[in-house]
Amino acid sequence: MFETFYSSEKIIEKSRKLLEKGEYDKAVQIFEAPLKKEPKNLDLLLALAEVCCLIQEPQAALREYRKAFKAHGEKAREILDLLNTPPEGANRSDFIELRVEILIHLRDLNA
Repeated sequence: MFETFYSSEKIIEKSRKLLEKGEYDKAVQIFEAPLKKEPKNLDLLLALAEVCCLIQEPQAALREYRKAFKAHGEKAREILDLLNTPPEGANRSDFIELRVEILIHLRDLNA
């Protein structure tokens, strides 16, 4: 299913196509192998978090955002800026709740 050599862009594009087809599990699973090879890949972590938002899995999204913050704390502001607007199609109330949880997580990291 996965190419030996891949780019983040190709993985993200494939995931979006799977989402469009309603193949939500596959849209998430496509990130597994690349993230095993590059667990700190910010583009993949954020894209997976967005997919989780879109399929209304806020706890899974939070897990991926936490990984992104942990691996790239210096980019916390940039990551938070992405959370100002829910991804198109995401449940707005879940997204707001997710943002609050992330802010609490950041506060705890900085405590």
